[in-house]
Amino acid sequence: MEKNGVFFGLIVSLLAIRSPRDAIAKGLGFFLAINSVALAIELALNGQLSMSFWVNTLATLLTALPFMVLVFAVVTRLDRLQQRLVELATTDMLTGLPNRRAFLSQGAAALSRSDRGVLFIIDADHFKTINDKYGHAVGDLCLQAIADHLRRVLRTGDVVGRVGGEEFAAYLPDARVEHATEIGQRLTGAIEVQIEGGGVSLSFTMSVGAAETRPDGTLEHLLKLADMALYQAKRDGRARLVFWRDGVDHAA
Repeated sequence: MEKNGVFFGLIVSLLAIRSPRDAIAKGLGFFLAINSVALAIELALNGQLSMSFWVNTLATLLTALPFMVLVFAVVTRLDRLQQRLVELATTDMLTGLPNRRAFLSQGAAALSRSDRGVLFIIDADHFKTINDKYGHAVGDLCLQAIADHLRRVLRTGDVVGRVGGEEFAAYLPDARVEHATEIGQRLTGAIEVQIEGGGVSLSFTMSVGAAETRPDGTLEHLLKLADMALYQAKRDGRARLVFWRDGVDHAA
């Protein structure tokens, strides 16, 4: 199965059309390969070409063109389906952010590349009350608003994902505590959501638990520390950022 997957990946990488440049370069390369094989077979069978090189090449082109178009169309379609399946498997469809599985993978990769960083666990305050009072459709609007808020506040290159119902996580590679504190405090600010056709709005805040990377630490360990800090932020009144430091919860 693994060998088949590698073979399929190789075929897709060689034949899938992902840009206009691919159409030219891969089309030309595929035709040259077919033409070379056709000429080699004729030389092997007859000892010489029955027609001139250019006439043979033109004949091969006319014969192979429909086959080439079909092959490229099928492989390109399969490539797009595969990309869509990957997207569905790694993306939270409501918010458009990476899901928990994708965040853990991307976060671990980012952590392995840098020995400095900060992890946030971000949770909407009183989210159950919003769902109970306004319904789950409004709750979904709030989750989408949170995702937009995260995209605005976080830096390019930060890893972010939805890891639970109303819980999000972000890993800030190479971030110092001082800079991460500024970002985390901005995340706790009030978010406004318009409902009922824009006539009514609601406002809610978020609590953030944070943990700084440690030597030989894993992403799973950081998540546990940040989660403990998040609980402390909730106990202290919500709408705040709390760092976990040396076993003592520290409000920023």
